[in-house]
Amino acid sequence: MWDADDFDGEPYAAVTSQAGHAAIIGMPLCALVLWVFVPLLGPHGEIFIAAPIIVAAAYFILWEGVYQGFALFADSLMDTASVMAGASIFSVAAMADLLTASVCLFAWLVVMAIEWWRRA
Repeated sequence: MWDADDFDGEPYAAVTSQAGHAAIIGMPLCALVLWVFVPLLGPHGEIFIAAPIIVAAAYFILWEGVYQGFALFADSLMDTASVMAGASIFSVAAMADLLTASVCLFAWLVVMAIEWWRRA
């Protein structure tokens, strides 16, 4: 869990890892960012757009870069994309925009299908 792993040849492990990055890291961190900034800046659209970017950038720099040292760079990019997907889904859901949340979720599922195929 703490070491970089791209789960080469293990499609189920790869996809569940990315699902975990989205659901366990991206969504809660986005909630934290919104809980901090919405009271300060107001519930304007810009913060809902910026929150997933803030989450992904912080994750990429602090976890993938500082902690893991970009040990597997392609895996770092995939992990960060999944974190941002989870943050984006939460952010648009927080704006009560079900259609956009559904499109984000569908796009993420397509990425997961490609990840499964790539590793099979």
